[in-house]
Amino acid sequence: MPSRAGQLLIASAQLGDPNFFHTVVLLVQDDDEHGSLGLVLNRPTSATVKEACEDDLSIACPVDAPLFKGGPCEGLLTVLHTREDVGDLEVMNGVYFTSRRDAIESLMNDFAENEFEPDKQPRRFFVGYAGWGAGQLDSELEAGGWLLMPATADHIFRSGADEEQWNKLITEVTLGKWVDPERMPEDPTVN
Repeated sequence: MPSRAGQLLIASAQLGDPNFFHTVVLLVQDDDEHGSLGLVLNRPTSATVKEACEDDLSIACPVDAPLFKGGPCEGLLTVLHTREDVGDLEVMNGVYFTSRRDAIESLMNDFAENEFEPDKQPRRFFVGYAGWGAGQLDSELEAGGWLLMPATADHIFRSGADEEQWNKLITEVTLGKWVDPERMPEDPTVN
């Protein structure tokens, strides 16, 4: 089966796992041998990257950006970004995943050296990840637990970082065939 890396998993109402209630997950890696790895895009933590580094690692950090909970599996800091030179894995055209410490430090140094331009060099920092063993995600998809759609850089870096993103995407996937989601009001009950 071809890799689904670069696709969004949008949790359906049928998904019973509370870890994934109303989540939007970017599939970073997906293959028949190793399974799948994803990052939840719409679960910001209450901490910033700076606070987490200073509290947990006792190191100074210039990145005062939100830290996202990438999923229920324990994991060290990872980053989605657009710098090919420090990317460990290309998730989709122009979007890279990094978990190596030296590469993450390089991405953080952009902030310290005032070279960071959010519009030109977007990045999102995660702690933890979502993981599925070989065949497990296929079973969840067949059971209707997830809806798939191609990701864009805007979904990853510019979309809402909360349940609003899930609401928009679930509407786009389910009603988008018949209704333009951009024309729908934020609260359909006001119609």
